Amino acid sequence: CDSKNGHFMDRGGLVIKDVSDAKRLIQYLNIQMKSICEVKYIKIILGETKDGIQCYKNNFYDIAMEFKKANYVVSVHAYRLEDVELCFKEENEVVESCINVIEHIGKYAYQENEKILNYIKKTGVIISSTYLTSLDGINIPNPEYTVSGDTNSDLLLEWHNDVKKLLPFLIKKDFKVALGTDCGLYGTPCNSLIKEIDCIADLLYKEGDISYEQATRKVLELSFKYSSEALFMSNKIGKIKVGYNCDFVLYERDPMLDRSVLENPIAVYISGKRIK
Repeated sequence: CDSKNGHFMDRGGLVIKDVSDAKRLIQYLNIQMKSICEVKYIKIILGETKDGIQCYKNNFYDIAMEFKKANYVVSVHAYRLEDVELCFKEENEVVESCINVIEHIGKYAYQENEKILNYIKKTGVIISSTYLTSLDGINIPNPEYTVSGDTNSDLLLEWHNDVKKLLPFLIKKDFKVALGTDCGLYGTPCNSLIKEIDCIADLLYKEGDISYEQATRKVLELSFKYSSEALFMSNKIGKIKVGYNCDFVLYERDPMLDRSVLENPIAVYISGKRIK
């Protein structure tokens, strides 16, 4: 990462062919990388891509499980429903998953696939909403952004609309949905999380069975609850509580009643230190 302007200089990925490759990478991360930084989050991508760890489908489950057993948070980008199915195994009615997080949800018929829904629910896999903010601030897809190399903006718009239908469905069914952004990537503005909160709360509210305040409260909670769990940090962040990091934001008015205040906090504290 180029710290000067916050852009990635090289998003080169790795190709993992088998479990022995995974073990070698884990050994490298645990020994050589320790002096530089501690890696906790592994992103695996099924299929050809320029970033992340690419993985062959025939032994994907075993490879991903190798990282999970080594206490890494394992996230998968699976662009097709049949790829999502590779993340789960069922034996004697016991379901296990080799991942912690599914990223870039989108053009999947989750609503029509009860098996996948049951697998996700039973295993507690967290669904990340990053795709919504990847497409340039919620409402207008960025034509320069590519999905598996496809620059067709009509496809992006279709995908984007699918996400907007899918997220309220998953939230209402009490799935673990982690709101999050690709801030700083692909030209996504750094206030995209606020736009995402606003967008999803409006979608919930417009469906008519909850109030504005209830919709806002639900979505604000999702903006930190499962994100901290996905990073194995729910014992440190996500609550204002003794023993937790002293991270909080102060607003002029109650954001439950007026979400516009989210754009202009009075003060921001990280680990007890005021940064704004």
